[in-house]
Amino acid sequence: MREGASGVAILVSRLKRGSDQWTSPVVVDQQVGRSFQNPVLFEAPGGKLWLFHSSQEADKGESNAIVLCLTSDDGGATWSSAKPVFTKAGAFDRQPLTVLPNGDWLLPMYYSAAGQPSAPSSVPDYPAMQVSSDHGTSWKEYAIPGAQGLVQPIVLQLPKRRGSSESSRPEFVAFFRSRAADWIYRSTSANGYIWTTPVRTRLPNNNASIGAAVLKDGRIVMAFNNCSRADAIGPTARPPRKPLSIALSADGGITWPWVRDVQTGTEPGADTAGGSDEYSYPSIVQSEDGSLHLSFTFRRLTIKYIVLDENWIERGGTIGRFQASAVAHSDQP
Repeated sequence: MREGASGVAILVSRLKRGSDQWTSPVVVDQQVGRSFQNPVLFEAPGGKLWLFHSSQEADKGESNAIVLCLTSDDGGATWSSAKPVFTKAGAFDRQPLTVLPNGDWLLPMYYSAAGQPSAPSSVPDYPAMQVSSDHGTSWKEYAIPGAQGLVQPIVLQLPKRRGSSESSRPEFVAFFRSRAADWIYRSTSANGYIWTTPVRTRLPNNNASIGAAVLKDGRIVMAFNNCSRADAIGPTARPPRKPLSIALSADGGITWPWVRDVQTGTEPGADTAGGSDEYSYPSIVQSEDGSLHLSFTFRRLTIKYIVLDENWIERGGTIGRFQASAVAHSDQP
């Protein structure tokens, strides 16, 4: 079933502690005449589960999308009915929520700007931060300056460090997908509410989603397609969604000294695996034992799940556009 079609559903699968086998997926939200996508699962302080996802009228594009929410009080065994949360036309989520130091919830999101009644179709998409001070009952939107054309922000809380040199270190950093298919962009914030104008990083972007997390040692891990529009074949072709690479930064995302390919499309049997030759929409987390857990769309056929460690990244290389460098750069690639 293709994206945007009627009945595209949200499903949940579980990996039980100590098991290496995921359970069969179970549909938790589906509606004929609408298409659901971009599920975001959030475990609130206290254990209640929240599941946010976008919803759009089938076969009508993204301009009328809204964001819905379901909740579960039994660890995801059963779910409430879906309720609308963000109803301004063109609303989308994609990346995880963050609990701010004062207990507020921050949900990064974005808009398909063509969905705004007064906006022409040429107006670019744009991101925003939604903050709730009452545990999801109501939300206040915070704009990000100079972020037109940037979407799907992922917010990370940087670890606190001692020393005078760290006195100006931001509390939060956000990374963005670019509709221009050029670079991953970066913004910072001292409190999660007010954000700097995003600047380009050294990591390329192909107008596809990224995944990132802060590790126990304070470094940032980034999963991304290591290519950009410059890698598209032909004047109207889209850039590829390969290779899928993973990189590490020790300075809050300014430099990326280590990068290694996870999936290149050149692996034995790749040309006979079926589906489209793409590896995209990564999500990555670190478990208590230090392992990195990476999942991503595999050839638009299924979801691939990999467990790896930081040392594996440091020992590899890439065939992609960005080659790792420990040298600090300006925002001019």
